[in-house]
Amino acid sequence: DFVLDTLVHYLSQIDLRSGLSKKEYIGRLLKMEILNGEFGQKAAENFKKIRKANQFSLALSLSKMYYAGSSVNQFRLVTVRIFPLCSIYRNKLDTNEIYVHIPYEGDEEDHACMEFIIDTFIPLGMVCRVFWKEHFGVLDVDNTMVLDNIAMF
Repeated sequence: DFVLDTLVHYLSQIDLRSGLSKKEYIGRLLKMEILNGEFGQKAAENFKKIRKANQFSLALSLSKMYYAGSSVNQFRLVTVRIFPLCSIYRNKLDTNEIYVHIPYEGDEEDHACMEFIIDTFIPLGMVCRVFWKEHFGVLDVDNTMVLDNIAMF
Protein backbone atom coordinates (compact mmCIF):
# COMPACT_ATOMS: atom_id res chain seq x y z
CA ASP A 1 0.00 0.00 0.00
CA PHE A 2 2.86 2.40 0.85
CA VAL A 3 4.69 1.57 -2.39
CA LEU A 4 1.57 2.19 -4.48
CA ASP A 5 0.90 5.51 -2.73
CA THR A 6 4.50 6.64 -3.25
CA LEU A 7 4.43 5.60 -6.91
CA VAL A 8 1.17 7.45 -7.58
CA HIS A 9 2.53 10.63 -5.94
CA TYR A 10 5.76 10.33 -7.92
CA LEU A 11 3.90 9.86 -11.22
CA SER A 12 1.59 12.80 -10.49
CA GLN A 13 4.61 15.05 -9.85
CA ILE A 14 6.16 13.98 -13.16
CA ASP A 15 2.84 14.65 -14.92
CA LEU A 16 2.54 18.12 -13.36
CA ARG A 17 6.05 19.08 -14.47
CA SER A 18 5.86 17.72 -18.01
CA GLY A 19 2.19 18.20 -18.84
CA LEU A 20 0.60 20.91 -20.93
CA SER A 21 -0.63 24.13 -19.44
CA LYS A 22 -4.20 25.24 -20.13
CA LYS A 23 -2.93 27.82 -22.64
CA GLU A 24 -0.83 25.24 -24.53
CA TYR A 25 -3.70 22.76 -24.55
CA ILE A 26 -6.14 25.31 -25.98
CA GLY A 27 -3.53 26.41 -28.54
CA ARG A 28 -2.99 22.86 -29.74
CA LEU A 29 -6.72 22.20 -29.84
CA LEU A 30 -7.36 25.33 -31.94
CA LYS A 31 -4.46 24.43 -34.22
CA MET A 32 -5.98 20.98 -34.85
CA GLU A 33 -9.41 22.49 -35.49
CA ILE A 34 -8.01 24.97 -38.00
CA LEU A 35 -6.06 22.24 -39.81
CA ASN A 36 -9.17 20.02 -39.88
CA GLY A 37 -11.10 22.74 -41.69
CA GLU A 38 -13.45 23.79 -38.90
CA PHE A 39 -12.61 27.45 -39.60
CA GLY A 40 -13.18 26.94 -43.31
CA GLN A 41 -11.29 25.21 -46.10
CA LYS A 42 -9.51 28.39 -47.21
CA ALA A 43 -8.24 28.99 -43.66
CA ALA A 44 -7.02 25.39 -43.44
CA GLU A 45 -5.16 25.63 -46.76
CA ASN A 46 -3.46 28.89 -45.78
CA PHE A 47 -2.67 27.59 -42.29
CA LYS A 48 -0.91 24.51 -43.70
CA LYS A 49 1.52 26.77 -45.60
CA ILE A 50 2.63 28.52 -42.38
CA ARG A 51 5.61 27.40 -40.25
CA LYS A 52 4.66 25.32 -37.19
CA ALA A 53 5.98 27.91 -34.70
CA ASN A 54 3.86 30.61 -36.34
CA GLN A 55 0.87 28.25 -36.45
CA PHE A 56 1.02 27.83 -32.68
CA SER A 57 1.46 31.58 -32.20
CA LEU A 58 -1.60 32.27 -34.37
CA ALA A 59 -3.65 29.69 -32.47
CA LEU A 60 -2.68 31.27 -29.13
CA SER A 61 -3.62 34.71 -30.47
CA LEU A 62 -6.96 33.32 -31.59
CA SER A 63 -7.63 31.98 -28.09
CA LYS A 64 -6.70 35.38 -26.61
CA MET A 65 -9.16 37.00 -29.01
CA TYR A 66 -11.91 34.70 -27.71
CA TYR A 67 -11.22 35.77 -24.12
CA ALA A 68 -10.46 39.48 -24.71
CA GLY A 69 -12.98 40.06 -27.47
CA SER A 70 -10.87 42.68 -29.28
CA SER A 71 -10.04 41.26 -32.67
CA VAL A 72 -8.51 44.46 -34.11
CA ASN A 73 -6.07 44.70 -31.20
CA GLN A 74 -5.15 41.02 -31.59
CA PHE A 75 -4.73 41.62 -35.33
CA ARG A 76 -2.19 44.34 -34.58
CA LEU A 77 -0.34 42.24 -31.98
CA VAL A 78 -0.12 39.08 -34.10
CA THR A 79 0.85 40.96 -37.27
CA VAL A 80 3.70 42.75 -35.49
CA ARG A 81 4.81 39.46 -33.87
CA ILE A 82 5.00 37.59 -37.19
CA PHE A 83 6.11 40.53 -39.37
CA PRO A 84 8.28 42.62 -36.99
CA LEU A 85 9.22 45.22 -39.64
CA CYS A 86 5.63 45.97 -40.63
CA SER A 87 3.78 49.26 -40.15
CA ILE A 88 0.06 49.35 -39.44
CA TYR A 89 -2.09 52.41 -40.16
CA ARG A 90 -5.75 53.19 -39.65
CA ASN A 91 -7.51 55.52 -42.07
CA LYS A 92 -8.59 58.71 -40.29
CA LEU A 93 -11.38 59.41 -42.77
CA ASP A 94 -12.78 55.88 -42.78
CA THR A 95 -12.05 54.04 -39.52
CA ASN A 96 -13.09 50.76 -41.12
CA GLU A 97 -9.93 50.72 -43.26
CA ILE A 98 -6.58 49.39 -42.07
CA TYR A 99 -3.38 49.57 -44.11
CA VAL A 100 -0.42 47.28 -43.52
CA HIS A 101 2.99 47.90 -45.04
CA ILE A 102 5.54 45.08 -45.04
CA PRO A 103 8.87 46.40 -46.35
CA TYR A 104 9.83 43.30 -48.33
CA GLU A 105 8.24 41.12 -50.97
CA GLY A 106 6.97 38.12 -49.08
CA ASP A 107 7.10 34.52 -50.23
CA GLU A 108 4.14 32.15 -50.52
CA GLU A 109 4.18 31.42 -46.79
CA ASP A 110 4.15 35.13 -45.89
CA HIS A 111 1.21 35.82 -48.22
CA ALA A 112 -0.73 32.80 -46.87
CA CYS A 113 0.01 33.88 -43.31
CA MET A 114 -1.15 37.45 -43.91
CA GLU A 115 -4.30 36.23 -45.66
CA PHE A 116 -5.06 33.94 -42.71
CA ILE A 117 -4.50 36.78 -40.22
CA ILE A 118 -6.80 39.12 -42.14
CA ASP A 119 -9.55 36.53 -42.58
CA THR A 120 -9.37 35.51 -38.92
CA PHE A 121 -8.79 38.73 -37.00
CA ILE A 122 -10.35 41.52 -39.08
CA PRO A 123 -14.05 41.91 -38.24
CA LEU A 124 -16.71 41.86 -40.94
CA GLY A 125 -17.22 45.27 -42.48
CA MET A 126 -13.58 46.30 -42.11
CA VAL A 127 -11.14 46.41 -45.01
CA CYS A 128 -7.45 45.62 -44.72
CA ARG A 129 -5.04 46.46 -47.53
CA VAL A 130 -1.55 45.02 -47.50
CA PHE A 131 1.32 46.72 -49.32
CA TRP A 132 4.36 44.52 -49.90
CA LYS A 133 7.71 46.20 -50.44
CA GLU A 134 6.52 49.57 -51.81
CA HIS A 135 5.08 51.97 -49.25
CA PHE A 136 2.03 54.05 -50.07
CA GLY A 137 2.39 57.80 -49.96
CA VAL A 138 1.44 59.62 -46.77
CA LEU A 139 1.15 63.40 -47.03
CA ASP A 140 3.64 65.33 -44.89
CA VAL A 141 5.80 62.22 -44.33
CA ASP A 142 8.82 62.63 -46.57
CA ASN A 143 10.03 59.02 -46.23
CA THR A 144 6.90 57.76 -47.95
CA MET A 145 6.78 60.33 -50.74
CA VAL A 146 9.74 59.03 -52.79
CA LEU A 147 9.16 59.20 -56.55
CA ASP A 148 8.98 55.82 -58.32
CA ASN A 149 8.71 54.04 -54.93
CA ILE A 150 5.09 54.75 -54.07
CA ALA A 151 2.33 52.17 -54.20
CA MET A 152 -0.80 53.58 -55.80
CA PHE A 153 -4.31 52.46 -54.91
